[in-house]
Amino acid sequence: MATTATSVAGLSHDNYGPQLVVLTIALVLASALFLALRIYLKVSHRRGLWYDDYLLVASWIALTAGVILNVVDVGYGYGRHSWDVAPAHFGNIVTNGTISGTVILLAACWSKTSFAFTLLRLPIGWMRALVWTIIITLNVLMHMSALSIWIECPFGAVTSKEAEARICIPIPVAVESGIVVGGYSAAVDFTLALLPWKFLWNLQMQRRDKLGVLVAMSMGVFAGLSAVIKTTKLTTLESSDLIDSVQLASWGTAEVGVTIMAASIPILRALFRPGSRASMPDMGYGADGATTAAQRRGAAAAEAATTTTTATIQPVQPTRSFTLAKRSDAKSSSSANGEFDFDFGDDVKKSAQSSNKSFF
Repeated sequence: MATTATSVAGLSHDNYGPQLVVLTIALVLASALFLALRIYLKVSHRRGLWYDDYLLVASWIALTAGVILNVVDVGYGYGRHSWDVAPAHFGNIVTNGTISGTVILLAACWSKTSFAFTLLRLPIGWMRALVWTIIITLNVLMHMSALSIWIECPFGAVTSKEAEARICIPIPVAVESGIVVGGYSAAVDFTLALLPWKFLWNLQMQRRDKLGVLVAMSMGVFAGLSAVIKTTKLTTLESSDLIDSVQLASWGTAEVGVTIMAASIPILRALFRPGSRASMPDMGYGADGATTAAQRRGAAAAEAATTTTTATIQPVQPTRSFTLAKRSDAKSSSSANGEFDFDFGDDVKKSAQSSNKSFF
């Protein structure tokens, strides 16, 4: 788009490129921190990684790739009005933008699927079929939407015979279908965030733990809000001015970053549970940690003195069932005072197994 200095003299010359770079890099770093803490907690506690973890890692990698491409485009002039961009850079901006939009859309799909897989680890009964339905439909729609980016009709008049013969989707049609998929994506976020409430509310858990799990599981609401705002920006794709799509790129990145952080929060709540010993493995000394050498010597001396004074008395030997019950009580006391299951799924499963009430 060639323009002379005279023709653009009265036009605005905004530049949103620096803000886009700062915002998107901040989202990548923040989501990386949440994801790294999630993986660290699982690995350090020898819980291992599951499908939801691998999907979340793949989502973050795709998000990072998309942000890198956007940063490269900013170097070409993306973030400015079309009349302020050198014509030679238009091709690079469009190509990189298409790839970036594709991988960020896939990242959004994988991050939402990851959270859905996390829900499948809970004993949610009939809601399991609903979650699987969401997983399948979401992946089909969002992968088709990612493919449609590559077959949209170009702007401007078509001059070559090859372009005339090309099968493409008119941009208004692509925008309308994108709005439908974006709306469904936002609805999925709200559904997955609120779905556990009916199940978790009736569990026999401490009120503090129950509220903590419910709040942690509901962080996906913010991802849904980001998806709603991003969907409202899809109409900017119909504009021929490059600067109009900057908000779409920003909110698309925000949707993925917020989803990754929201999906990690249920695991990270273990860092804030009172009495947790995330960095101290259980060495078998009980709830208060390890005993000192002096304490062990004192206990041995006291036991020896007791044995000497009662040598002529034959105490009644405890039965095996009494011994097992005592060990079980001690273990339960130790778990209640010092141990915890950092994986919220284990907390919920134990509460569900110990509850005799109907969950629904």
